[in-house]
Amino acid sequence: MPPDQRFKGKIAVVTGGASGIGAAIVRRLAQEGAAVAVSDLNADSARKLADEVQKGGGRAIAVRLTSATRPPSGPWSTGPWPSWAGST
Repeated sequence: MPPDQRFKGKIAVVTGGASGIGAAIVRRLAQEGAAVAVSDLNADSARKLADEVQKGGGRAIAVRLTSATRPPSGPWSTGPWPSWAGST
C-alpha cells in the first residue's frame, strides 16, 4: 500500500479538529485515506472543514461537541457513521 494511503479503511476522530493543529491533522488523515470525524465545539467550522475534505475527494463528517456530548452506546460502527465509513 502506498504511504499516502496508509489509513485507508480506518476511521479517525479528531477532537478540536475544526481549526489549528486539529484541522491540519484532519486534512492529513483524510489525504492518507482515513474517514474522519471532525469533532469540535464550533459546529460551523467543523462542517466547513468536513465539506472541504469531501470536495477534495476525502471522507469526513462534522460532529458538534459540547460539555454534555456523550459517545453513542454500543460500538462506534453502530454510531452516527455514514455507510462509507465501514465498520471497525
